[in-house]
Amino acid sequence: MDNTEDIRSRNPTEGMSKRDIELRKRKARAGRNRRAKKQSVFSEYSYHIVVGSFVVICIASIVFVLSQKKTNLKTTPVIDFDAIEEHNSAADRYDYTFKIGSNEFFTVMSRYNAS
Repeated sequence: MDNTEDIRSRNPTEGMSKRDIELRKRKARAGRNRRAKKQSVFSEYSYHIVVGSFVVICIASIVFVLSQKKTNLKTTPVIDFDAIEEHNSAADRYDYTFKIGSNEFFTVMSRYNAS
């Protein structure tokens, strides 16, 4: 019998103690675990990423809404010349298709009364 045939037909654990066999199995399992494909960050934490993004968008929306300037409807007149001038200056700058002006019907009304 050839030496190479003897090696092929021989049991690889022949002559080893049970402890050595168990150690060899553990090493093989550890090698397979190291080579196993790792999950991507998104697939592992997808739920956290989606919920966190939703919370961030909600908080940003609340901050944006609360930071806007507010007009008091009871005291602001319908014909606010400062607001008209602000809009018309932006209309010139951004090529709006319309400009606003005063209307005699609303001269003494506030926004609260007009609505």
